[in-house]
Amino acid sequence: MKGKKTSVLIIEDEWEYSDSLRDILEERGFSVSESTTGEEGLKKVKASEFDVALIDIKLPDMAGTQTLEKIRQFSPETIPIMMTAYASIDSAIDALERGAFAYLYKPVNIEELLIYIEKAREKKEILSSNKIQAEILNNINLPVFATSTEGRITFFNKRAAELFSGEGKEILGTDIKNLIVTGETEEFSAESLRNSNNHHKVRLNCFRGDKIESYLNISFVEAAGKHSPGIIWTFIPVNTIQ
Repeated sequence: MKGKKTSVLIIEDEWEYSDSLRDILEERGFSVSESTTGEEGLKKVKASEFDVALIDIKLPDMAGTQTLEKIRQFSPETIPIMMTAYASIDSAIDALERGAFAYLYKPVNIEELLIYIEKAREKKEILSSNKIQAEILNNINLPVFATSTEGRITFFNKRAAELFSGEGKEILGTDIKNLIVTGETEEFSAESLRNSNNHHKVRLNCFRGDKIESYLNISFVEAAGKHSPGIIWTFIPVNTIQ
């Protein structure tokens, strides 16, 4: 593994089984910590950041699903995977509904476990990346939108919500061209935008009926991993440019 090791917390009261898992995972390059009770596991989650938590469904002090819920409360970016030697459809459904990423039967198949840990790590990276990007965009005092390549709105920042729809919920999934004054939208196909210099002067329809003359900057985002391709639209009001 390159860079920071993937960190795994094992919450398992059968210490011999926990130790065997730890040895296998450490041999594969993971950073591993162990707890034998739910409460001990929660203390470790509060003290340190873990990428993945492997949680036994039956713990001596609390149910594994209760531990799962508390971990999600204290460390929402830690991805929980449940383990059990007492499998049932009801318990699996219950764990998954409470937010478990996977539900594995003990003794777990190591190759299957490694696949799930890798998928969980990828999910955590995506969640962290999305959180950081959203935080950055929300602190930009310009209206910014993300859309699909067809122009359907998938994200907007706080400034965009203020200008275009108040709370903004009703514009999700709509065509961004609806925000641009009629007569100026014909050229805004993904292909024409890609072939242009990515700068356009447009007028925008705000939700209060105001019209804002703005420069439009377009950035194309290529597909990567589980991320779909899309377009970032940044509107820069003309009166902000000296």
